[in-house]
Amino acid sequence: TGTPALDREPTVVDPAGGRPPPRPRGRARTWWWTAGATLAVAALGTGLFVTFGPPSDSDDKAPSPSSATTKVTVDAARGWQTATPTPVRKGDQVTVTYTTGTWTVDAANLPLVGPLGHTRADDESLRFAWKDCKMDSAAPFGALLGRYPGNPGNPHGVRRAWHFQASRQGTLQLRINDRDGCLDDNRGALTVTVRITH
Repeated sequence: TGTPALDREPTVVDPAGGRPPPRPRGRARTWWWTAGATLAVAALGTGLFVTFGPPSDSDDKAPSPSSATTKVTVDAARGWQTATPTPVRKGDQVTVTYTTGTWTVDAANLPLVGPLGHTRADDESLRFAWKDCKMDSAAPFGALLGRYPGNPGNPHGVRRAWHFQASRQGTLQLRINDRDGCLDDNRGALTVTVRITH
């Protein structure tokens, strides 16, 4: 059986329109919706400013130069030896610096020396071999030499340091001042540092 009409909760009817009065929570919900929409528009505007805003001062700055440093061991008993794992590029600044080590072009008769090579007296003692064995007649036996394509004065005496700017792409090579056919009595090695700035 149904519930008697008298037991039901009476419904309040709006005398003017015949509709129930609006719930008070509706205004709060509308306010939160309006506030949320306002925040969303503000966030969108901020995002657009970040994405499309004016460029910063850092955008106009040129990239800073980068450099790579390699340690190379140059063997007295070998000819020309590649000094870098990759070719040097045109415009690169190249610095070769002696680090450590000694060598000689005559292990039986001459002392070990550094990148400057043998003394003038020892060099003179080998005058008979200058023509056949010297790579660079202007430098003493045992001097550290370098060469790079396009550089004037190849081979070049490195001494304790050598700096140049590459005029073209190429390979840097180093060796002792002693020709390939005269290396069998050589001993020792030098270690150098090669720094390339792009």
